[in-house]
Amino acid sequence: AEVQTQLLHNLAQPDQRTMKLTLTHGDRTYAIAPAEVAWCQADDNYTALHLADDRLFVSARTLKDYDEMLSPHGFLRVHKSSLVNRKHVEGVEEGHVRLRNGTRVEISRRRLEEVTHALRAS
Repeated sequence: AEVQTQLLHNLAQPDQRTMKLTLTHGDRTYAIAPAEVAWCQADDNYTALHLADDRLFVSARTLKDYDEMLSPHGFLRVHKSSLVNRKHVEGVEEGHVRLRNGTRVEISRRRLEEVTHALRAS
């Protein structure tokens, strides 16, 4: 019930400073601000959320769910299996997005032009 309450709260909060993702790790539940998420990676019907502080959460939601939820918060789909937070992007090199923490996330060829343009514009 707490997860639904948080979800309804999020839907009622278009302000990105107050929206939180409800993520569980072991038996603990964390409320994570989208700004803390550096990038998301699809893993079948799960999504791995990589936080800027190197924490990793695995969620039983699809990347498509996170794409829809997080695109208003500055996230950009760079590959069919990856979503990056623009705030954590340092640059684009050789078909990859380079994040501030040194991670390189592949950009699909199909999305390269669109992603490069979007990142230059932001």
